[in-house]
Amino acid sequence: MSKTIDIILTANDWYSEGGVSVRGYCYKGDGTLLRGKALAKHFATAADEESFAKLLRRDCNGLFAVVIDTPAFKALAVDNSRIYPLFYTAKGAVSDSAYALAGKCRSLNSHALTFYNAAGMTPERETLLSEVRHVAAASYVVLCDCGVCRVKYYSYLVDKGRCRLKGLTELDGVMNAAFKRAFDSVEGRQIIVPLSGGYDSRLVVCMLKRLGYTNVVCFTVGNDKSYEVRIASEVCRTLGFKHLVIDAGAAVSEGLNLADEHFKGYCRHMGNFVNFSYVFEYVALKRIKELNVVEADAVFIPGHSGDFYGGGYVLKSGVTERSTPKQITKAILYDIIEYNFTRGMREMVSNMVAPQHEPHSVVQEFVKSHTLAMCINNSARVYGYFGHEVRLPFWDMELLNFFRDIHPLQLTSDRIYYLYTHNIFEQLKVDMRQPQPTLMQMKTQRIKNRIKKHLPKCIAALLTRHNNLTDELTLCKPMLKQMSRRTCHYSVNDIMKQWYLSEVQRFITESTVQE
Repeated sequence: MSKTIDIILTANDWYSEGGVSVRGYCYKGDGTLLRGKALAKHFATAADEESFAKLLRRDCNGLFAVVIDTPAFKALAVDNSRIYPLFYTAKGAVSDSAYALAGKCRSLNSHALTFYNAAGMTPERETLLSEVRHVAAASYVVLCDCGVCRVKYYSYLVDKGRCRLKGLTELDGVMNAAFKRAFDSVEGRQIIVPLSGGYDSRLVVCMLKRLGYTNVVCFTVGNDKSYEVRIASEVCRTLGFKHLVIDAGAAVSEGLNLADEHFKGYCRHMGNFVNFSYVFEYVALKRIKELNVVEADAVFIPGHSGDFYGGGYVLKSGVTERSTPKQITKAILYDIIEYNFTRGMREMVSNMVAPQHEPHSVVQEFVKSHTLAMCINNSARVYGYFGHEVRLPFWDMELLNFFRDIHPLQLTSDRIYYLYTHNIFEQLKVDMRQPQPTLMQMKTQRIKNRIKKHLPKCIAALLTRHNNLTDELTLCKPMLKQMSRRTCHYSVNDIMKQWYLSEVQRFITESTVQE
């Protein structure tokens, strides 16, 4: 008999029936789109852990979260993207908000805090609160009288010798299928695309054009002097999509009102004691909503995260087919996490690296499960806070599987993803090239990353490349002021990371005082 659980679901888009609560959508293996009642019935067929795991691995392609609470079986699961997070406690409380479970929390999770200080996120499964855990990306949790069972049902790790070369024709078929599923699931509603000058969001709008979707509005944050705005404007003009420019200077001229209740709610929604809250997305979306061009049921499609397929993280790390587990560990620490890692973190990462796996796949698995699922994808939850659904076509299972066992040279040398995108861009006459870092520049950056570790933070910050195209530094000034001390920071992300941690510490202090 499974233990009794207390379920607290705060979002208004959950559907519950027969002890099964679901959020989001997925496609079955036969191509059937499931959402709401149909999705709940789909998961209701899982009567035990074995059938639940089989369902997740073979018959659930989409963005979803599920809570099963029947007399015989109680379990939670989220998809690869973790766009809909779930949290739980050892006592059997479950929620889509960590704050709903926080109660009178008295202590920080020191293990998670170490990771957060370095990476801006907690390790898989852990939160900054000692009593609360989260369901890791592509994982399920079974709750029973004998305890909690946590299982990762999908991994990007590949055994040595199992990778193969793949062709552009095969990739084209997979891309078309993945994007068609995402667009079809919108069911004719308005699509809003945050369009930068980069490759990934440009590919999104090109696929919309290619597949005949016309109810599209794009927006870019910046000013007329920004190369991103110029590229995005030209792309939309060529493809025939409406394009809005959100002036960055006007958006950040007064910084943020940290006391505003709507903004405080946003920070809790995004942070959830797991990672810091990106703030520029909040300002940008607030601005575009004020223009009254976004329909009430519009769906947002950001370009998350094509560079993962382009091999950018593998190149950044410098990991090759000959890299040893020790070298892979150092690469993740210095080049992916980059800042302030400790001996304890070295041990954590080292435990994730096994010699039987392809070296590049270890980097890809870490990035997919941590950097992307817990930080980059988390930024897309801003649309949900403003009441809109989101689609992430790059997280389609067929596309994930295509790149999972691809030959590493097609990530770092031939770079098949970029060959493909340029082919599409050329066909649609939007192939405006962007400067890309050279191998020498990336090697130089890796050297800097290793030097930074041995320098005082105020000096190491000088070696950090700053990208402030949208003037986020101005936006974050109230955060620096509120922390009431001279805060040395590597970047605006570091400011937001430190500020959110101070908010968490304030929350715990106030909870203890109230008790």
